[in-house]
Amino acid sequence: MNRKTASLWVSGALLLGATTAHAALPDEATMYKNPQCGCCDEYARHLEEQGVDVKIVDNAELGEIKQQAGVPPRPRVVPHHRDRRLLD
Repeated sequence: MNRKTASLWVSGALLLGATTAHAALPDEATMYKNPQCGCCDEYARHLEEQGVDVKIVDNAELGEIKQQAGVPPRPRVVPHHRDRRLLD
């Protein structure tokens, strides 16, 4: 089998796997969000269309919730520096 044929087989297998594999969705979810975030509302609607019962909590202290959930803080980057050094 030549290299091109092998690549085609691998690509086909990956494509088939991508169309048949889906992550299991929970029956219910709680979404903590900023009340001005339209993206969160759209995502909640999408989840509900998939059969997930979504409870939305507005005005949540997101930093505290992320810390309790073990989400690492995002590093801050100075946008105008050429070397994009991280701030402490």
